[in-house]
Amino acid sequence: MKAQKQNNTGFTLIEMLVVIAIIALLIAIIVPTVSRGLESAKRAQCTSNLRQVGIAITGYAMDNNTYLPTVRSEGWGAGIHWIEQISPYLGQEVTDIRTGETVAGITRGCPSWRDDLGPTKPGFGMNTHPMAYSTRFPTGMGWDNFGRNDPHNRNRVFQLTDLDSPSRTILVGDSVDWHLFIQNGNWVTGNNAYGYTSGHPDRHGKVANYLMADGGVVPLTPADALARLNNPNQ
Repeated sequence: MKAQKQNNTGFTLIEMLVVIAIIALLIAIIVPTVSRGLESAKRAQCTSNLRQVGIAITGYAMDNNTYLPTVRSEGWGAGIHWIEQISPYLGQEVTDIRTGETVAGITRGCPSWRDDLGPTKPGFGMNTHPMAYSTRFPTGMGWDNFGRNDPHNRNRVFQLTDLDSPSRTILVGDSVDWHLFIQNGNWVTGNNAYGYTSGHPDRHGKVANYLMADGGVVPLTPADALARLNNPNQ
């Protein structure tokens, strides 16, 4: 009597290698797609949050004779930040990591901001020179004198109604600090993990989000954002 031939239902080595190769290929296809989808969602949330900031700034301006909040109320070394000034219009508070005290502020920042530099910084910074090359300051406000040497820059008192090109004037944008400024016509680079001292022009891949003075939010490349910061009227 002949022995019955047993069926071998296991995978051969070649079949296993083919399956592994297919799985690896699917992972290589799916992971970048998912990553792009997640980043797209974060960028959309960042856009929405900036629009809320724009509404709050407009509310602040309406209650203050159209004056914009100052980047910092008492010059560069003291006072409260613009975020704290508009917080009543957003209903948000944060804890100051330096003192442990609850302070006015917003947490509705950019979700792509990893918060490495402290929870009191929401990932957005305010433009220190929104009236660069305006009719009031035709020479550009003295970018290279950032801080104490320029009285207008120090006080940062600008009216929303004085802006010549609201649709091109950046008020707030993705940043690693409270402020958004450039020096010598270029982005200021730093030694932190982000590569920038102020601003974060490549946060969302090749672009970053910016709130314009007319309330619109637009993604701009580093070069386009730099051009608007230098001279929004061109």
